[in-house]
Amino acid sequence: MKNYIYIISAFLFIFLQSCKKELEKVPMIITTNQLTVETDTISYTVVALDSLKINGTITATQPGHSYSYQWKAWSQLGTDVTILSTEKDLNIKVTLAPLNYYFLEYVVKDETTGVSFFAPLMRLTVQPGFYEGWLVSSNKNNNGMLSFIRNDDVLFLSPAEDINEKTYNGEAISAFSSVDFFASFSGLTAQIMYITKEGAYRFDATSFLEMKGGADLFESKKTNFSASAFQGFSGIYTDQLLIDEGEIYGAYGGSGTITFSESIPGDYYAFPYLFLLGGAANNMAVYDNKNKRFLNVASQTKSLSVMTGTGSYPVDNVGKTMIAADFGPGVEYFCVMYDETTGKYYIYSLKGSVSSNNAGINQEILNSPELNTATSFATSSLLPHMYYASGNKIYLYDINANSSSLVYTFPDGVIIKDMEMFKYPRKQIALQNDPLYNKRLVVGVDNGANGEVYYLDLTDLGAVLNNTYSQKFTGFGQIVHLNYRNQQ
Repeated sequence: MKNYIYIISAFLFIFLQSCKKELEKVPMIITTNQLTVETDTISYTVVALDSLKINGTITATQPGHSYSYQWKAWSQLGTDVTILSTEKDLNIKVTLAPLNYYFLEYVVKDETTGVSFFAPLMRLTVQPGFYEGWLVSSNKNNNGMLSFIRNDDVLFLSPAEDINEKTYNGEAISAFSSVDFFASFSGLTAQIMYITKEGAYRFDATSFLEMKGGADLFESKKTNFSASAFQGFSGIYTDQLLIDEGEIYGAYGGSGTITFSESIPGDYYAFPYLFLLGGAANNMAVYDNKNKRFLNVASQTKSLSVMTGTGSYPVDNVGKTMIAADFGPGVEYFCVMYDETTGKYYIYSLKGSVSSNNAGINQEILNSPELNTATSFATSSLLPHMYYASGNKIYLYDINANSSSLVYTFPDGVIIKDMEMFKYPRKQIALQNDPLYNKRLVVGVDNGANGEVYYLDLTDLGAVLNNTYSQKFTGFGQIVHLNYRNQQ
C-alpha cells in the first residue's frame, strides 16, 4: 500500500512541477488598479457641423499605468458604429447626420493590464444646422464650392462635402431649395439641388445628406450643364423642373430619389425661370425665347401648351427676348425684355393668375444708366421696385416713375456677380413675415480671386441704409449664384 502512495505522490509532484513551469512560461499579471471614468453629464445636444467638447475624468487607484481612449457613437436605429475620437477629451466638429438620438460611449483601456473601463452610456442629439439661410455657389481652384450662411450669421463653407465626406467635381453653377412646409404637406422631403458643370446633386435640406446625384438623377444620364442651369418647383412642390440650355426636364413625386425625365419635347427654348400662375397649385409657365411667347407646363404629364390671354400685350406673341425675371408684389412677376430690332429694353409683367387677363405692365424702360451692361436683377415683392447691377454699381429702377437712380457703389475692382432680394418664397401664400423681407439686398461679389457676400439693408424708400453694408462674409471662391433656403 505504501508503494502505491509513493507512486501517486511522485506523479503529483511531477504534475505540479510541470504546471509551475507552464505558469512560468506565460506569467499572469494580477492588478488591483481600478478606474472610475466619468463625463460632465449623460445627455448632449449639438447642431450639425458645430463643435462638440466633452472632458473625460479618470480616477485611478494605481499610478504609472498607460491608457488609450475611444469615443464611439451609434444610432438607436442601427448598429453601425462611428469612431469619433481616440483622444482623452472629445473635441470634434460633428459630421453625424441630424438625429434624435445617438448613443455615445467613452471607453478607457488600461494598456498595462488590458482591462477596459466604460463611462456611463450617454445620449447625443444632433440637430439640423441648415434650417434657413443663404446658399452660395462659388468656384475656387477650378472646382465648385457650395456654402451656407445660416440666418443667425453662422457660415459653413463646404457643408455638403463635410457631411458626405466626398468631393463634388465641376465648376459650380447654382443651387436651389424647396420650402419645408409645402414639402412636408405634399409628402416631399425638403431638398437642395446643387448643380455643377459636371453633375447635379440632390441633398436633404436640413442635413445636407446626399439623396441622389450624378448620372442617376436623369433618365438620360445627363451629367453636363450650362452656366444658366435652373431648378424650380410647383406651388406645392410636387413637381420639379430643371431647365438647361433651353430644355425642360421634369420630375414628379415626393421621394428624394425620384429621377428627372427626358427633356419635354416641343419647339421652344425656355428661359431659365419658372412662373407660378395661381389657381390650381401646380399651374406653371415658362417663357419661350425662341418663339417669344409664354408656355403653360402641365403637371405630371410633362407637356407644353401656348398660353392664351388678354391684357396690355399678347402673351402668346410677345415678340421680345427675356433677359431677367423675378416676382413682385402679390402674384405679379416682373420681366425685363429686350427688343433685338430696336435695341430697347422693356419692363413687362405677368400676373400669377389663371384668368384670361394675365398680361400686366408693358413699358419701355427709360432714364436707366448702364442698363445695357446689367448682369443681375432683383425685385421687391412689396413695392414696384427693381434693382439691377452693372460692374460695381447698383441701381434702383422705380417702375411707376420709369426712372433709375444709383443707390450703391462698391470699391473699384469689385465686380457684382449675383444679387437677390430677401423676401418670402416664390409661392402664392406667404406663411411668415420677417421684418427684413424686402428690406435687404444680398450681393455676391468678386474681389480679385476672392468672393464676398454683403447684406445691404434698405430704407422704406428703397435706398441703402446709411449707404453701407450691415454684414460681410468672406472665404468663398469666385461667386456665381445666390439663393435663399427658406423653411416656410
